[in-house]
Amino acid sequence: MGSHLYNWHREVKEQQEGLPIGLDLTRAVSRLVLLDWDQQFLRLVRANNITLHLYYRYMDDTANGAETLRPGMRWHEEERRMMLHPHLVEEDLEVAGDIRTAREVAKMGSSISDMISLTWDCPSNNDNNRMALLNTEVWVEDNKVWYEHYRKPMANPLLMMEMSAMPAKVKRTTLVQEIVTIMRNIRPGLPREVTEKHLNNFCRRMKASGYDQNYRFQVVKSGMFRF
Repeated sequence: MGSHLYNWHREVKEQQEGLPIGLDLTRAVSRLVLLDWDQQFLRLVRANNITLHLYYRYMDDTANGAETLRPGMRWHEEERRMMLHPHLVEEDLEVAGDIRTAREVAKMGSSISDMISLTWDCPSNNDNNRMALLNTEVWVEDNKVWYEHYRKPMANPLLMMEMSAMPAKVKRTTLVQEIVTIMRNIRPGLPREVTEKHLNNFCRRMKASGYDQNYRFQVVKSGMFRF
């Protein structure tokens, strides 16, 4: 990238290191880097006999579902493997298994590349024993992964405004797809009240965005039908 030139405040500058944000090549290179990182991470998982039930990555976020590590297991940077420390077993029995596992697996993942340092989260790390994962909230119960729709507290409460200049068809399609997304983000088997909670909240957002009662009813009806 030493030959990459760019404009900044009417000055032509030369890229010194790394890749600039917004360049098409940056996106292509980052995808290749992370695909390679995926393979190295999964090799470490197998080499350390970690039982991994699921592994997904969206851009730079990964979702892992694994068996908990044995109490006393720690990632050893010099040995580059998980090692059992008997003197830590009793201490680990006081810590939730998903917290211990996420912490050590994140250390393992961070050892792969100097460019990539992982942060981690897990259900037991939060007060409600659930973990936000993109637009869902996930938790484990009876050895099953459960999930429901989730919106960040700071997210804009308004939707595409009724008074906006967007074509009516675009507005309706966008709102209906929001309903479909909500329904897909709720695991079958959860109480009906969970679905009602999220649909009612969405209807309140539509109301605040200027849509009348009949329009809201039709949007919800269409979304439920498509789902």
